[in-house]
Amino acid sequence: MTPSRRDVFRPGTLLDRLAGDTELARKVLAGFLSALPQQVRDLRRSVEKGDARSTCLQAHALKGAAATVAAESLRAACGELQDSVEAGNFSLASSLLPKLEDEVNALTATVGQSGLA
Repeated sequence: MTPSRRDVFRPGTLLDRLAGDTELARKVLAGFLSALPQQVRDLRRSVEKGDARSTCLQAHALKGAAATVAAESLRAACGELQDSVEAGNFSLASSLLPKLEDEVNALTATVGQSGLA
């Protein structure tokens, strides 16, 4: 199922959190997006190694960062991956990585269209 554009990124929510400060929103998003590729690579490596502790920590950190920038679909994908690892299901976690990566791509495109990139 393709997430709605609203679920991918909620710019109004982010701006509300930042008291309407558009410049600050741009800075926060730029920092988040610049760190995102490495975070996803590290998460993938942890899943592939079967490192439950590292995977849970990385998924949780990314989930929190996604929530902070109002990237709901990515937040949900990270939560699902974290839950699967906490349940000991690395097979499911591995199968969820492409979905998470799709959410990253959708987020990047949607932020670019928002005027906050």
